[in-house]
Order: sequence, then structure tokens, then C-alpha cells
Amino acid sequence: MTSSPLPTLHRSLAEVVASAILDLFPHAKLIGSAINELGFHYDFYFSQPISKEYLPQIEERVRFLITEDLPIESVTMLRTNAIQLMAHRKQVLLVEQLEALKTKFVDLCRIGDFYDLSAGPFTPTTKALAAYKLFDISEMKGEEELEIIRITGTAASDKQTLKTFLKHLESARARDHRTLGPQKKYFTFLPSGQLVWLSKGAALLHALQAYWRKGVGHRQFPEIQRDPTASLQEIAKLVATDSLRWAEWVQISRTEEVGYTHNLMDHTHATMGLTYAFSGMKELGHELISSLQFIREMITILGFEHEWILRARTHKKTPAFPEWDAGVATLVDALKQCGIAYRVDEENLVRHGPWAEVQIRDVYQRAWSCGFVEIDFNLPKHIKVFSKPHQGQTHCPAMVVSSLFGSVERLAALLIEHFIDVDEKIGVLESLESKPRNSRP
Repeated sequence: MTSSPLPTLHRSLAEVVASAILDLFPHAKLIGSAINELGFHYDFYFSQPISKEYLPQIEERVRFLITEDLPIESVTMLRTNAIQLMAHRKQVLLVEQLEALKTKFVDLCRIGDFYDLSAGPFTPTTKALAAYKLFDISEMKGEEELEIIRITGTAASDKQTLKTFLKHLESARARDHRTLGPQKKYFTFLPSGQLVWLSKGAALLHALQAYWRKGVGHRQFPEIQRDPTASLQEIAKLVATDSLRWAEWVQISRTEEVGYTHNLMDHTHATMGLTYAFSGMKELGHELISSLQFIREMITILGFEHEWILRARTHKKTPAFPEWDAGVATLVDALKQCGIAYRVDEENLVRHGPWAEVQIRDVYQRAWSCGFVEIDFNLPKHIKVFSKPHQGQTHCPAMVVSSLFGSVERLAALLIEHFIDVDEKIGVLESLESKPRNSRP
């Protein structure tokens, strides 16, 4: 019998875990799951949060459901009927998700009398999930400070494959930034989950910020400082009267989605160095090349293995921008002129304009977005900005948004995981003055 693909195994096991949780804790609220190369996670809300001590009990219930060889079915249902079903089961968080959807029909997962909002494919029955492992129960902050309980685990096609994978995973865990960071005194977490950078970590952050600041200075981006609650459109209107470009070093809170409190890869707060440049279509190529070269230079200096990704497929809800195709062509040409090989991502859609990013893998071989360059056609529609207003130039239709590192916390975590001597990397950054290969037009 042919085994199911790994994503199908992970997705199916996540649903079995959710079913087991409701068997053991009937008042738990389902939020949803996600899968990746390593396994899955499923998020729940408990009125009284549970701890790791419950993991053996949950595993026992999962094992029982697997031995029962229950069918795992994908069911298509009218959204209105699904809302009634979940309301009857008091799954209020799923009701909210269903009400936010605009589709007439939705896909549900059914295991016996258990239902969840989840699209397949799934394994035919629970028996296909005999080779599995639950890793952890952790607590996170969700929307509106909701306390989220996340259960993680993995599945494999057979027990020998699972054993081999777990052995590799154990080796990677020894190099995990959550292990090395506190061990090597780069950072620590308070019991409340708040991140504290110790002296070595603070030196790393300072070196990264100083390198970024020198680079944006050479590229003639005046730096501003703003309250993070101020909208980008408000700032753009204010700054555009003075200059067509600016930079900022800002902390962004992940209030719109679940974030980890003890994981720098996806922390609830992310510090980013950003640059913004309004541009006409003639100047667009130069702005893109300048930003791409800045990121490429940083990646080369730090010595990361990496991959460039291009996203250019528009979201269905994105308004039509007449410059879109020309923007894509200009970004592709800029990548080629910089000698950057890239992979086109057809799955993840973009809303405001074409996007290129560099991805770096962690010790578990999960790809993480780091530096990026975006052409934003949306914001300039709402702000009348002219490149040379006294010479009668036309409205700038694009804004190039770029981040050298992406999340600084994430890049620091990757440095800690990949390099034994992070201090050496700090020294290299401190000894360099980053300069653009092209001057500003």
C-alpha cells in the first residue's frame, strides 16, 4: 500500500490530535492548525491552560483513535450550515472564522462525530498515522492577548523513518537558538515571555543596526523616528512634502496573527530597518538594484547559504494597477543585473506589488523570510507625490519598500544557530562601511 505524502500525514495527525483534545477537554475551543516540513501545530484556547504534564494523556488518546482505524473524511458544506454546526458545538472561535469567510461552501474534516474547519487531503483512515510523535505543549499570545495553547508533533510513513527523523531532530535541537542563545548568554526570556538581550546579544544588535544605518546613510535615506501606532500613509504624506525617501528603525508588534513568545524566528515583536522611496517608472530599476545589492552584500558578508524568491502573482482582491506588468519586468531585470538567481513562488500571492525576498534556513531546514524588496503600487495611489514638481513631472506611481534584514531578531537567531563564532561576524560588520554600488540618481 502506498503511503500518503508527508504534508497529508501531518495535516491528518493534527486533526486527530484536535479530536483527542475535545474528547479529553470538551470545553476546549479549536482555533486551527498549520503544517511545515517538520510536522504540524494545532492551536487551542483553554479557559484553564494545560501544561506539558498532560502530554502523555493526550498521546494515549491519540493512540486509541489511531487503533480504531476511523475514516478521516473531507466534507463540503454550505457555510451557513457549518456556522450552525459549530455554534451548536459551542466552537465560537470557528464560528468567527466561518463568519469572516465570503464563500458559499466550506471544507470540513470529519472523524466520527468530530468536525473541524480544515481542507484536505487527509489519509483515508487514522490507522495510517501509526508512526507519530507529539513534541510539546506551549503557551503563546494571540489576538487581543488571547492565551493560546499550541500542541506540536510530527508523523512519518513508517516507524523506522520516524526514528531516523527524530535522531536528526535531536541533533538540530542542540544547535537551536532557544538552546544556544541562553547558554552563550546572548539573550534570555523572563517567565512572562519577555525577551531580554544580554550584553553579547546587545552588541550583536548594535552591530547590525550600525551596519544598516551606515548603508542607508550612504544611499541618502534620511532616517526618521515615529510612534509605531502612526500609520504609514500619514508618515508618507508628511515626509513626502520634504523628501521622496526616508528610513526608519522600528519595532512591529504581531497583533494580527499568533506569534511565539519564546522563539526569535517568529516572535511577537519584530525590529526592522526599513527604507521607502517614491519612484517614477524610469527611476524604478535603479532603486531596486540599489536595494537588492545592499541585501546581497549583507548576505555575502555574513556567509549565509540562502535562496532568493520572487512573488508576482496578484491577489484576487487587489485592485488593478496599470504599472503592474512593467513593475514585474523591472524587478526581474534588476535581479538579473545584480546576478541574483531566484525561484518564482506561484503559491503565495501579493497585494500591493511584486516582491523579492531572501530566505535562510534554520537548523531544522525550515525556510525563513529575511531581507526583502517590494514595489508598492497601492500607497502612491492615495498620495500625490511628484519627483520634480517644479519641472512638471508626473505623479510617482510606485514606492520601493525594502528591509535589509527583515526581522532583526530572526536574523540574530539564524546567526547564533549557524555560526560558532558570532563575535567574529560582529567584528566583520563593525570593520566595514557598507556602500551602495550605485549612487542615487
